[in-house]
Order: sequence, then C-alpha cells, then structure tokens
Amino acid sequence: MEDSQSEIIELGRKTLEKFLLLLKEDEKLRLRTKQKIVTQRKDNFEKIKEFRKNISTGQPNENSEYLIAADNLSAITELIKEEGKLSESEYLASNAYFVYLFAIFDQYLLSVIKKAFKNNQTVKDNFKNYCLNYYEKTKDKKLFKVLPFEEKLIDFLPNLPSAMHVASNILDINFKDERFIDHYFRLVEMRERRNLLVHRSGKGDDIYFKSIKYQLSTISQKKFNSFTQKLKSNLNKELKIEPRYFMRSVETMYFFVCLISNFSLNKNYKTDEKINLFTEPFHDLLIFILNNQFARPLLNIVSEFTFYLIPELDEDLALIDDIAKVNWILLNEAQNEYRLYLMKKLEKFASKKIKDGLSKTEKEDYKKNFSDAAEETSKLNILLLKNIQDPLVKATISSYLDKNHTKYIECISKFIDNGYSSDIESWYMHIKLSEDREFKEKYSDFKNKKNYGSKKLKIKLPYKTNNKTNKN
Repeated sequence: MEDSQSEIIELGRKTLEKFLLLLKEDEKLRLRTKQKIVTQRKDNFEKIKEFRKNISTGQPNENSEYLIAADNLSAITELIKEEGKLSESEYLASNAYFVYLFAIFDQYLLSVIKKAFKNNQTVKDNFKNYCLNYYEKTKDKKLFKVLPFEEKLIDFLPNLPSAMHVASNILDINFKDERFIDHYFRLVEMRERRNLLVHRSGKGDDIYFKSIKYQLSTISQKKFNSFTQKLKSNLNKELKIEPRYFMRSVETMYFFVCLISNFSLNKNYKTDEKINLFTEPFHDLLIFILNNQFARPLLNIVSEFTFYLIPELDEDLALIDDIAKVNWILLNEAQNEYRLYLMKKLEKFASKKIKDGLSKTEKEDYKKNFSDAAEETSKLNILLLKNIQDPLVKATISSYLDKNHTKYIECISKFIDNGYSSDIESWYMHIKLSEDREFKEKYSDFKNKKNYGSKKLKIKLPYKTNNKTNKN
C-alpha cells in the first residue's frame, strides 16, 4: 500500500514539474521574441532613415511628416509586416503550450484515477457505482460488457465524458465548494478556450459563451453573474494566450493537481504515524521560483493550500509531518515577501500619479488586503512552528526565520554528527541564507574548522522523526 501512495505522489510531482517546465519555456520564448522584435524594429528604423535620404525634397512637409518616395512605400510596409509576423509567431507557440498544458493535465487525471482505483477500496466502490449510474442513463453497450469485471471496467475510463466529473464523484471532491470555486470557474473557461483554439477560429463565439454558462449554471447566482459578465468582453475577441493568462492557467492546474493528489491518498489516522498529505512539491515550487523570479505570482496559491487542514486534519497540525510543516512555513514566508514587493511596487505606481491608474480608495483597499493577508499568513506560521515535534527540526527553521546564522550552523552540525546524508546546500532556506555575505563567511569558516573543505555537506531529508529518537 505504501508503494501505491508513493506512486500517486510521484505522479503528482512529475505533472507539476511539467507544468513549471512549460511555464519556463513559454517565458523564454516570449523573451527571445521580444528581443527579436526590438532588433527588427531597430533595423527597420535604420532602413527607413536610409529611405528618407532619397526623398526628392529632403524636407518635412507642413505637418512635420516626412514624404516617402512611392517606390519605397511597399518596402516599408513589408518591414512592418515582418515585425508583426514575429509577434504572431509568439502567440502561436504560446497557444500550443496552452493546449499541451491540458494534454498533461488530462493524462494526469486518467492516471491518478486508475492508481487510486487499484489501491483504495472506497474509490473502487465509488467508481463501480458511478459506472452503473452512467449505464442506467446511457445504456452504453460497451460499458455493459465490462461492468462485471474490475480490471476491464477501469480501462473504460477514457470513454467517460469527463475525467474531472469522475474524479469529483469517486474521490468525493466538491469542486464547487467555496474553497475551490474560483479555480473551478477558471478551469471551465480555460477548457472552453482550449476547445476554441483547437477546433474553431480562436475568437470568442456563442458556443464558447453558452457552454461555459451551461456548466456553471448550478453555481450561486451572484458568483455566476459576476463571472459571466466578465466573459462578455471575450465575445468576438481573438483569445490569444497572453503571459498573465498563461501564468494563471498554470496556477489553477497546479492547484487542482495538489487537490486531487491529496484526495487520492489513503489517509492514515493511526496515532503512531503521520497522515498522508500531498506536500512534497512545496520545496520544488520554492526552488523553481527562487531560480525564476518571473514565476512569483504562483505564490498566490499558497494561501489556498489551507484545504489540507479540513477535513482530513480537523485542524490538528500535529498530524502533518514536520518537514511538510517546514516547507509550508517557507512558502508562507516567500508569499509574504512577494506581498511586500507588490506593496512597494504599488507605492511607486501611486507616486507617479498616473492619470488612468487606481483611485485613492482602490489603492488603500489593496494595501489593506495585502496587510490583512500577510497577518493571517504569519499567524498560520506561528501555529505550524508550534506544532513541529522534533526539537532539532524546530530549532533549524526557527534559526532561519530569526536570521540567526550561528544557531542555524549549530543545527547543521548536529544533523551531521548524527550521520544523516542529503545535500543541505540544495535546501531553499540554505540558498536564501547564502544570499547574505555574513552567513556565507560563517558557513565557510564552519566547513574549514570541520575540515570539510569544498565538499557539500549532507544530511538526510525528509528527516523522519518519532517520540523515541532525535531529541537533541
């Protein structure tokens, strides 16, 4: 059973890695295209200047506009078209990345449902009942033939109309729950936009709009009306995959993979073991954002990970593994740093007094929301820290939060003395501390005194703890 849990966790991790890789590739593509456009524009400007030298009068007209010789006009038009083609090629590639994002997500859904079916009796029973109900509605002859056979029944999964609907039913996830509803709204729109790009012109049409309305019609009228009102601006509009939209798409899919993976795991409520939660990718996300600052908006989903607390934990944080708590704390800290960055950016924006910018009231509301959210995050961190059970793990994360370099290095030394093996220099908090020159010097001195030289120090993580050991 433990292997099956590991398989679900690994499947989720690999899927999230692919999402982040696509996001990185999309950003690299946009930067390359932008550079090409800048270079093209510069070259075009030089060529147009050359054309101007050949103007018969060589003087601006009364409207301060240069006269262009007729035989040069078509050449200039071609230059402008070339620049436009570069921009269009960027959108075509981003559209393709977006479509592939869905291919990865749909593949994940089918795989995780199959793994949960094979290793969880409750899921298996739920799937059987789902298929039976589906047959009663459709009288599908192919389904009828496999209903009595478990192994054949799960192979019928790709023939069912919606893997998300199946996941909702067999994993007992209400995607329309208030905690998930915003991402669910986005996912419905994203899928319809994907259909639009693949099967139709790419312009928001009646099919796009009506399909979204139909799928969301059972949701609270207030939210439904607010969302559909925004969608009206998409009608007859070329729905290209802009950078911000692609980032939000990755954010939503990342959230759902975490959610579905978590619900797919068998929960362990034994008093001597920790509950199974899908928290392994937390550290991966931190490292990715550290190396790719453009991806910081992904930190917006951190506050929504509180769904881990309810109902599985009944808010009992002692049931979460200590390392998961550490990574959650680090994510919260990173999110608060990002909020501070946004607040400073907002202040700078406000000081410019841009005519079409935010009103004074809107700016104050943003600042209050940032402040309130940061305060709530800090409260959660205090609670998480309090519930870390292993003294050494608690001392390590506490010394990091306090920026107590000496204490942090003492903790490392204790880990090493205990003989654990893993690359500590790949830890997010170690990399962050290493941005400080004072820490780098202290850490270097520590390694020299211990005769570690240039080799990387290693300890074992995840650091398994229990009530009988690791009390140092």
